[in-house]
Amino acid sequence: MCSSDLAPAARSRTSRVLRQIRRRPIESVGGVILILVVLTAMFAGFIAPFDYAAQEFGARLEGPSGAHFFGTDSLGRDVFSRVVFGARTSMLASTSGVLLSGIMGALLGVSSGFLGGKFDLVLQRVTDGIHSVPLLLLAMLLVVAIGSKLPSLLTVAIALGLVGSTTVNRVVRGSTLAVKAMPYVEAATSLGATSQRIVLRHIQDRKSTRLNSSHLGISYAV
Repeated sequence: MCSSDLAPAARSRTSRVLRQIRRRPIESVGGVILILVVLTAMFAGFIAPFDYAAQEFGARLEGPSGAHFFGTDSLGRDVFSRVVFGARTSMLASTSGVLLSGIMGALLGVSSGFLGGKFDLVLQRVTDGIHSVPLLLLAMLLVVAIGSKLPSLLTVAIALGLVGSTTVNRVVRGSTLAVKAMPYVEAATSLGATSQRIVLRHIQDRKSTRLNSSHLGISYAV
């Protein structure tokens, strides 16, 4: 394919993107904001003008200025630098927690929906009991219980993952029950397909529900 063929294809893709932006301006603005937050978290060391922990007692509680964009706190620390580095910490903790909750929740949900029986009954009653407690409070209790045995960021990620896995578990279980009743799954069972093949090929391959719940989970974790 020559360069003359690539140019119309590139223009066509660009026009499609521009049409989508015009049709969905709110989603486009949200996407731009999200990209800016992610880039800020990634390059916090280059963006922040000061060390987030540096204290300057002679500049306490100052208002916004050219030197301190968001002012300073009661210890003279630059608020803008702390916000920038805080974005990195929030993104790392929330993303790690959602990944952990997605893995744990998917495994438990698929197992519960596919196996059924007493395992499904006990697991769902435990899940109901966990959901009877406010999840934010439960996450805070887990952080206190783990204490200083692990690094603080890892502790928060584990707590968010354990709490979030209960929600993913219920969502994936419902999706698994729906797929399990599909005719093609019944046909695969009648043809002698093993449980492992059915789970990996027909049930675990349905990713849309888990992705949607993960998107919501990141916002909650932050």
